[in-house]
Amino acid sequence: MNYQKTFYRKGIKTGFKNLDELISGFKPKELIILGARTGMGKTAFMLNLACNIAKNFTTNPETQKAVIFSLEMAAEELGIRLLSSASKIPLKQLQHKNLNKNEKLQLLIPEDETTQLNILIDDDRNNKIEDIETKCRQMKYTKGLDIVFIDYLHLLKEDQNFNTYQAISVISRKLKKLASELNIPIVALSQMNRATYVREVKRPQLTDLRDSGTIEQDADVVMLLHRESYYQKPDINPHTNLIIAKNRSGQKGECSFNFYKQIQRFEAK
Repeated sequence: MNYQKTFYRKGIKTGFKNLDELISGFKPKELIILGARTGMGKTAFMLNLACNIAKNFTTNPETQKAVIFSLEMAAEELGIRLLSSASKIPLKQLQHKNLNKNEKLQLLIPEDETTQLNILIDDDRNNKIEDIETKCRQMKYTKGLDIVFIDYLHLLKEDQNFNTYQAISVISRKLKKLASELNIPIVALSQMNRATYVREVKRPQLTDLRDSGTIEQDADVVMLLHRESYYQKPDINPHTNLIIAKNRSGQKGECSFNFYKQIQRFEAK
């Protein structure tokens, strides 16, 4: 039985039942965009996805790998956030190493499980799109590669020194081509413009993606995170909607989650 065909028949499962039922997982050759305002939780959601997916790398765990290209946060910081979500110990306590004896014991198993996940983190902030293309090809054909995450799209550079709109056009097109070439899904995080701040209805839409024209055209799936509480003070309501604003090969819709910001954890409702 062919491993590639069986593993990817319905896409890579995200580990969130409600999302998998809606989009049937992340499919090979797809460019998936995850958009949200700064502070809405898109990096945390990406890490939750990566962790869920890596836990399901059981068909051939030695060659099944996820890679995160982080152009904003250091690998150590992302690792601490993964630990916070897995252990349910507040992020600030882990960052300040302020743990009591019970919390240190509580951390042991999640820390061991997290370090064994086949998630590689490349935190070189100087990565250009051309570097990512080269690294992904090398990994795919030497160590194996199943899914790529990029945090985030607008921090990527390219060699031609275009203006921002032209650069994003080139980058999104190259990411789509890379996903097709390597037969893997690529999930790229994207910033939103400020339109939601100035209009009464805060619910995001495709045109709220920064430099949305080319991103919308190249993406197979566009997911938009929305927490109404984000625009309120204090921001304490965990209810979050994940809006599937575009799905080239399936239905659109939305999924409900609770986002527990203190522990960087999303839970499906």
